Amino acid sequence: MTKTTFLTESEARQLMQEHGSPLYVYNEQIIRDRVNAFQHAFRGWSKTQLLYACKANSNPHILQILREEGAWLDCVSPYEVELGLLAGFSPEHIMFTVNNMTDEDMHFAVQKGVLLNIDALSRLENFGKAYPGSRVCIRLTPGVVGGHHEKVQTGVKETKFGILIDDIPRALAIAQQYGLRIIGLHEHTGSGSVLSKLIQSMKNIMSAAYLFPDLEFLDFGGGFKIPYQENEERLDLEAFGQ
Repeated sequence: MTKTTFLTESEARQLMQEHGSPLYVYNEQIIRDRVNAFQHAFRGWSKTQLLYACKANSNPHILQILREEGAWLDCVSPYEVELGLLAGFSPEHIMFTVNNMTDEDMHFAVQKGVLLNIDALSRLENFGKAYPGSRVCIRLTPGVVGGHHEKVQTGVKETKFGILIDDIPRALAIAQQYGLRIIGLHEHTGSGSVLSKLIQSMKNIMSAAYLFPDLEFLDFGGGFKIPYQENEERLDLEAFGQ
């Protein structure tokens, strides 16, 4: 793997003199190295696909780098979908994960040809009425308390995110009524979750997977922990892959 290099203070000042301030400078090699490290951790599983959360940084040049490294996109707004398409992503390589999805959002995603990831029974029913017989992914609440702060713990039933595992029979009934094919299950444990919490969320979703006859994939969300402070450790991707 290529050795990571950082800007010195003098180099940063020189760039600000050249381009002005405020200035954001990104290290392209670090981005490529991080993607490659994640892919390498799952090298034994040929059907593993990495999706980048576009909300983390939607700079179109960065999106192009991620596309070149084989990543797909997870987008939470029409704006992000448009940026992804502008950066060269194919519609089939974009998933549309919108909380409190509106009718406008829904119709936009269908028109763009991207897969909808629906997180509410009411929206699933509205989607079925508008587009019967369609393929769709649904977001489940894994029932795991994970994340570095209560405001980002998205995997518990008290949050606004996802369909409860207990409500799966209702989701299946809606799908049957409108001929929907639920091809994917998605979960997001919570930003900054430790490895044990991520694994438990994955197990909870896998335990429900057998109920979905049309299933093609499971989408295990993060947010994968990164070190914000000097004394924090990076997520052990090799251990995670194992």
